[in-house]
Amino acid sequence: MAVASQLIFFFILAASAFWLSFGLQREQKIVLSLGMTTRNIGVAIAPLFVAVAIDEKATVMLLLGFILMIIFSLLAVKWFTHTPKKQEG
Repeated sequence: MAVASQLIFFFILAASAFWLSFGLQREQKIVLSLGMTTRNIGVAIAPLFVAVAIDEKATVMLLLGFILMIIFSLLAVKWFTHTPKKQEG
């Protein structure tokens, strides 16, 4: 369930950043969408280092989120840069 919720979160971030960025060129929308899906993981790590008792589940979720962020970003790049083949004829 955690993996599905993170993937849905990344998809909503990328799609909303792309479709709601009115007035930008396609290349700028792609950069904005990828930037939104590759948020700063350090902001999530910092509270774990200052906490007195760190929950192991939080550490696992952070690592899982980092891995999913990389995978989703690579898939988004492939999706955004996909150009349909031209039909000859």
